[in-house]
Amino acid sequence: MMKKTAIDLLDILVSFKSYEIEEKKKCASFIKDKLQALGFDTKIFYDYGSPIVWAEMNNNSNKNILFYLHYDVKPEGDISKWRTEPFKITSDPNDGKIYGRGTGDDKGQLAAVITGIEEAIQQKKLDYNISLLIEGDEESGSPYLEAFCKEQINSKKYDVFMIDSHWALDSPVIYLGNRGQLDIKVQFTDHNMANDCHAGNYGGLLRGAPRKYIMKINDLIDEIENCINEIPSEDELYKNAVSLTYISAGDKARSLIPKNIFFRFDVRYNNEIIIEKLKKILNRVCEESDGTYEVLQEESCFYNKGDQSTLNKLSEIVNTVTNRELKIYNFCGAYLPIKKLNSINGIKYVLPFSNSDELNHCPNENISVQNLNYGIEIIKKILI
Repeated sequence: MMKKTAIDLLDILVSFKSYEIEEKKKCASFIKDKLQALGFDTKIFYDYGSPIVWAEMNNNSNKNILFYLHYDVKPEGDISKWRTEPFKITSDPNDGKIYGRGTGDDKGQLAAVITGIEEAIQQKKLDYNISLLIEGDEESGSPYLEAFCKEQINSKKYDVFMIDSHWALDSPVIYLGNRGQLDIKVQFTDHNMANDCHAGNYGGLLRGAPRKYIMKINDLIDEIENCINEIPSEDELYKNAVSLTYISAGDKARSLIPKNIFFRFDVRYNNEIIIEKLKKILNRVCEESDGTYEVLQEESCFYNKGDQSTLNKLSEIVNTVTNRELKIYNFCGAYLPIKKLNSINGIKYVLPFSNSDELNHCPNENISVQNLNYGIEIIKKILI
């Protein structure tokens, strides 16, 4: 059973539709007031996109710890696919999970961190000076985070710098970096067609882009996959990878032959060499096939070598709390804004406080009560 203080906190956090700017402001203000009530010096910065909450607590320690989290969420999407109210937490005693938008990404973790800090404060055994950086633009790529860090967080060195993520399948884990991400859109066009054409008049005379290029799309993805597999990866679980994520010929009436077909694919990589190889393939294929491509998002990979004594301490804590062996990987699977935090002085440890990779961004997003309790205990033990 999860503690009532954490449940109440999570319920309030989830109630904010923090994909809208006014709701983001309300959510950031609530977080600021909550941390201030715990004894933090808090400030909200409004000049870096969505509000950023910065909080510090001096505990007269010679060690400093920083937590990075975010409070923004994706929209709820198709409400008919939710079996619970998206912006009110709902507990299911049958599966031990709590449902609601943001429970997994990232408000569940935020509630666990704040509750863990609160319980550590009550024990009066804090081993660190504590700082929190809580942003509201992570779901849109954290475009202002790098400028904020360079301009507002300068001289202080952090002995431990914690960033939340998710477990590796069923194993608790520490990541020392993140794979880069390329989100690429490609369009192929049948230039024998002036526009979309009626199948009754032109069927058999015109092929259309889907029929003409559908195999080319598969061949292109295969070629990219073969290319990136030639570059070895130390992490088998988080090796270089390409995924076809979307394909469409547009919203056509059933009897129209489409002139265009477009698709998107996602590349996760831990070696910058891949980018140039991939762009050479795209340039050649698009030139051969009347295609065009656009890079919609590009994020660099990042790695920092962890301090072994810190890794040992964190491993011992997580193993004790979860009764599972913690694994250490060089790269994590999803994009995290680690490189944009690089101007902050301290080694970045991506440690999932609460395993949260359950229907994130999808209807019926959820997190288990057990994992939230893990997060609270992990934070508390780190701090004391």
